Amino acid sequence: MKKLFVAVALVMGMSTFVVNATEMATVSTVMVMGNDGQPIELSDLPEAVANSIVKNFSELTAKSATVEVKEDGSKIYTVVFTDVEGNEKTVNFNEAGEVQE
Repeated sequence: MKKLFVAVALVMGMSTFVVNATEMATVSTVMVMGNDGQPIELSDLPEAVANSIVKNFSELTAKSATVEVKEDGSKIYTVVFTDVEGNEKTVNFNEAGEVQE
């Protein structure tokens, strides 16, 4: 009976570990993939950003865009591009259309 109790306790303890590990993995995934930017239509990008895209990224196709308002009120536009092979590239622009690192 003692062995059965120990076995049940071990199984319960391991299932708690698995649940906690799964929750931790989910949280870290959200942190990595999280983006504070709000989705916007590509047509709503400022003219300076649109001109920069045409000038510097004409070989890529713009797929989606987001805008994030910083604490100082400035905006950062994040545009996701795809190339002819389907590879994605993400580029950040300031309001003047300059690429941000």
